[in-house]
Amino acid sequence: MWSQDYRWRKLIVGICCVLFFTLASTGTWKHPNLSTPQARYGFERYLDVDEGPYAFYDSDLPMPASYLLDRCHSFHPDNAAYCGGYVDGVAHLWKWKTSCESSLPTDQSFCAGVNAARDHAEPRASSATCMPDNQRDKNYCSGFNKQLAIDRAGDAVLRLDVPDDSRLHGLGRAKLDVDLHLWGSGEFYEFVPCVLQKMTSEELVDVLLQFIREHPEQRRETTAIIMLAKALFYGVCPGPELGLQPHMEQCTKWDLRDGLFGTVNSCDQPVAVRYQIEDDPPIERRLEPGEVVSTGSTERPAWWFMTCPVGYVSTVSLFPENREAISASRYSCIEK
Repeated sequence: MWSQDYRWRKLIVGICCVLFFTLASTGTWKHPNLSTPQARYGFERYLDVDEGPYAFYDSDLPMPASYLLDRCHSFHPDNAAYCGGYVDGVAHLWKWKTSCESSLPTDQSFCAGVNAARDHAEPRASSATCMPDNQRDKNYCSGFNKQLAIDRAGDAVLRLDVPDDSRLHGLGRAKLDVDLHLWGSGEFYEFVPCVLQKMTSEELVDVLLQFIREHPEQRRETTAIIMLAKALFYGVCPGPELGLQPHMEQCTKWDLRDGLFGTVNSCDQPVAVRYQIEDDPPIERRLEPGEVVSTGSTERPAWWFMTCPVGYVSTVSLFPENREAISASRYSCIEK
């Protein structure tokens, strides 16, 4: 876990961002191996949204979730363009990860174009684009040009060479956010949506806003990139196909309260909490809004917990072999 001292956290994240911009601008950007559960947990969750995540460097990478939502909720056309670009860029990069592969013939051609753009950085410095011809079909060029536009936009954002509220700024910010997430976590987390190519950025933004309306507690997610990935995962697929809902851990922060270790439901709807202290038998509780549960311990013990909507249970059982996944919040909720 990261230090509890806020000043140290500011310093550490500030150094990370300076390192990111330095390496990205010099062309020596590499993703160190930080794929341990401890590193994932620390990077994603060491700042609580109530503390103003990342506000100490003015909404710099990674973007706070509330910043993205404010853009999306705005009726100003330029803000809509920015948000559309950001969602479109993240959906593309999240779906195709660092290697674009598919068993579908149309996607195979699209991926060939994506991978060609990734493998050849030279065209990024020019105005070159892909035009269909005898060797390259429409799907190939669609993938090539999409990846090229995102890469160029990322370069332009680093150079501060795009308007703040433009679609290009949104695309570029998506590129940098995904790169930073890769560096911080070593993987694309578990929320890989099967977003269809025919979905427009406007449709994806609608998915995001509908997700937030149905799951207001998700506004508390630390970073925009994780919140957006959740919205696509649970709003497009595979969430709807499998009947999955996101967990609600944001509603139950555990700490010492009046000298006793426990939690309170800080959301405005009931939640179901299942927790285990040390090796004691697991306990399941329904917590109404504002209701407190205490373990009776005057110190912070070893504990594991999962929080779901009422009527749902975790997709991961509370067994010792699953404690690593539970500690990293790597589970969804499914109807009982």
